[in-house]
Amino acid sequence: MIRRLRDQRGVTMITVLFVGAALTALTSTAMFVTIQEFRAGTDDKKAAEALAYAEAGIDRMIHELRTNVNFGQMRTAGCEGSDPITVSGKIGGETSKRTFEAILQVWNGDAANPADRLAPAACGVPPHNNSDPRAEEPRLLAITSVGEHPTARRVVRQIIEVKPIGLPIGIYADRIDANGNGGMVSISMISPTDIVGRAKMAFAGDDPYYVKDDFYDNDDMTPIPAAAHAGGQIYPGSGGGAKEHPPSPNCEANLTTGTNPGTPGQSLWDGSNWTNDEGLAAVSSGCAGQTGFPPTSRFDADDLTRVSPRPELSEQDYLALKEAAKASGLYCLNAANCTREGAPITLGPNIFQSDLGNLTTETNWIAYFEYDSGDPFDNVVRWKASVQPCSDDPNQHRSVVLVVRNGSMEMQSESSITGFVLVPEGYFDSAGAYITEATVIAKEFRLRGQADLRLSECWVRNFPAPFVDVVPRAWSEVDR
Repeated sequence: MIRRLRDQRGVTMITVLFVGAALTALTSTAMFVTIQEFRAGTDDKKAAEALAYAEAGIDRMIHELRTNVNFGQMRTAGCEGSDPITVSGKIGGETSKRTFEAILQVWNGDAANPADRLAPAACGVPPHNNSDPRAEEPRLLAITSVGEHPTARRVVRQIIEVKPIGLPIGIYADRIDANGNGGMVSISMISPTDIVGRAKMAFAGDDPYYVKDDFYDNDDMTPIPAAAHAGGQIYPGSGGGAKEHPPSPNCEANLTTGTNPGTPGQSLWDGSNWTNDEGLAAVSSGCAGQTGFPPTSRFDADDLTRVSPRPELSEQDYLALKEAAKASGLYCLNAANCTREGAPITLGPNIFQSDLGNLTTETNWIAYFEYDSGDPFDNVVRWKASVQPCSDDPNQHRSVVLVVRNGSMEMQSESSITGFVLVPEGYFDSAGAYITEATVIAKEFRLRGQADLRLSECWVRNFPAPFVDVVPRAWSEVDR
């Protein structure tokens, strides 16, 4: 009996050992699974963060395209003679290992071989080999962005379409009043109301952007000669008086002054909203030296809509321009609180060449001036600097987007601008001889000095970012 009990105690001990071993294995397995699930959860979290960084790169690139990159750089990104456009950054400070890098290249999604869908192989596909910004084929680009966490990496791609935003091109103002001499070379002048002092302005050359169909809706895609177009009336004299009407043009008032004295201008192509049927008649006589005739001298509300489908930027557009100026351009509030490339600087209402600093070496940048109070016609920025030339070579090209909010702008003697000038609440004026190769959009355009305003094929090929609309298309995860 005693021996049997001892034998049972041995069996019990063995059983306890087996149960303990089983529990140990089970606990170890549970701990292993828990650790693996924790690691998997951490890896998923890091991968999600890397994806967010990659998407941040897409957003950063689109911001760059809308503010600091011109059309010429976009349409040739990654092609021969043009490097891809790249932006990069770190999330959480300079020492952070959480990063993004986004690259912009020309895109051809129709290529059979995936390797041929990105530049340089995609560059030969229209319209990327065409400098016309209004080409009918969509101009597609690819933003490839890499987001990296120390232990995770994600790659995404956003296909975008770029096209003109629809702002008027040339000189556009609610009112135009000339009392000085102006040479208008290859540039159109447009106003929804009156143009006063037409005799003071001499037009020459063909517009590099607009075609005759834009003004006459006649399917004629040849360039339109530079001229003045008023939704109201055109007055030759600076004080108003008699109206100019192209069917019976005042040839003496059309002689070029300034840059090409004595050369006939092209006011034969002027258009106004004449108040009787004569304005609907075809123009069949003009001044000596002028060739060709417009189909009509009428410029009405429909014509105005075609050439200025979107005459104003949105407040969101202005905010993007302002933030870009604060970060990497020239910014001033009330001509006192100013920064240049993000660093505080003392400036006044007069902007001299020395105030630009290293910005003179930048291809494209933004100068933004705003006033939070006062009359826009009393808050005046006086520009005494030069930003030029226009060039297809990005190493040589220099342009500025110049914005004045709740204020006005005066160009001073020997100053110049290549780019874009926007003065939506005030006037654009001059106080001496100056040159602009730019679109000027203002509440009021005044001509008081010896002006030389022009556009060129170079400007059209490289027009500034605010004129470019970036439309997102397809999005994909490249590494999935």
